[in-house]
This record gives sequence, C-alpha cells and structure tokens, in this order.
Amino acid sequence: MLLRLTIGVLSLIVLLFSLSAQSYDRKFPDRIDPAKRYMFYMHGTYVERVGPLENYHYYDILDAIAAKDIVVIGEARSLTQVGIYARTIARQVQQLLDAGVPSYQITVAGHSKGGMITMTVATLMAKPGINYVVFAGCGLPGNEYLRGYRKFVEAEAKGIEGNFLIAWAADDEIAGNCDLAMQKGKADYVNKVLPAGLGGHKIFYNANPVWLDELVNFAKGG
Repeated sequence: MLLRLTIGVLSLIVLLFSLSAQSYDRKFPDRIDPAKRYMFYMHGTYVERVGPLENYHYYDILDAIAAKDIVVIGEARSLTQVGIYARTIARQVQQLLDAGVPSYQITVAGHSKGGMITMTVATLMAKPGINYVVFAGCGLPGNEYLRGYRKFVEAEAKGIEGNFLIAWAADDEIAGNCDLAMQKGKADYVNKVLPAGLGGHKIFYNANPVWLDELVNFAKGG
C-alpha cells in the first residue's frame, strides 16, 4: 500500500513538472508574418532526461533569443528519435516558406542532440538559403555521440544544403567540428571555436552572450 502510494505521488510530481514545463514552451505561431525572422532552437539530451528547469536553462535561452526581435520556436522534448523529430521541424519550416517567409529569415539551430536534429532537417529540406546553426553537435572519438554522428555521415550527409554555422568550445570533450558531414553535402559552412574555460559542452546550458551573439548575428545575416 505504501509503495503504491509513493509511486502515485512520484507520478503526480512528474506530471505536474511536465505540465509546468510545457507552459513555457514556445509553440509554432498561429499566424505567420512574412516580415519576421523565425528561429527553431532545440536543446540537448540533458533536457530530455532531466528537464528544462534544472542546470540546463532552456527557457532562459528561448527568452534571450526572442528578446532579439526573432520569433523563436522551441519546446522541452521528451526522449525522442532524431529522424522523427526532424521531420516535424522540416514540415514547420516548409509552412513558413509556403506562407511567404524568405528562406534567409529562417534559422534552424540546436545544441548537442539538437544540433544533430538540425543537420537532419537540412537533409530533409535539401534547399539552399535556409540558415542552420549546430552547437557542439558532432561527436568526438570516445564518447556516446560518435556512433550516431558517423551513421549520419555515411547515410544522410550527402543531402545537406543551406548556410551553416558550426560552433563548439575549445575545451569541449564531447563534440567538435562537423567537417566530415559538411564536406559530403552542398552546404556553405563556417567553423567557430569558442573560448575555453567557460564550461566546455555546458557553455550552451545557459544564455551566454559568447555563443548567443554568434547565433543571433548569423540568423540576421551577419
């Protein structure tokens, strides 16, 4: 009896936490203004496992992007498959294009797993002109993300198109450049190495201007 009660309380706490997080999500807009700039910003695996209200301040990041006069779209995902989620984002990007939003006013961006989703969206869209930003999304040897990255390189990377900014911290021990993938596709890309000593892979857990300014400038054509 006590065990069932404990499980019930824990389930209720998880449910309430999930509902609270969803209330902060920034959904795809009901009305599309072709004069606006739009950005999809996707978090890493940490939020899938722990949530957006702990060490990874995802909603603060969304707020910081929105404060730069950009319509930001993002949600705290539960555990999900890269390809399935990428197809959802690709459909929404196409909705923006169909509504008259110029491709250069659309940015798809993400950190870590969100970066892998971003690259997958680029292969699904297979169109020039759209902006993509990958923050620490391509695994280095010796970590769990390398296998997924290499699989993407071998099976999908040749379809990549668009304008890419690839960035990671100099002391990141998990992810680095995405050259293997970028060189297989048709995308234009630039690499940016961020300073060491600011958190490594975790620099993207907060709305740090060191990377946030790079993101916004790129989205605005800088």
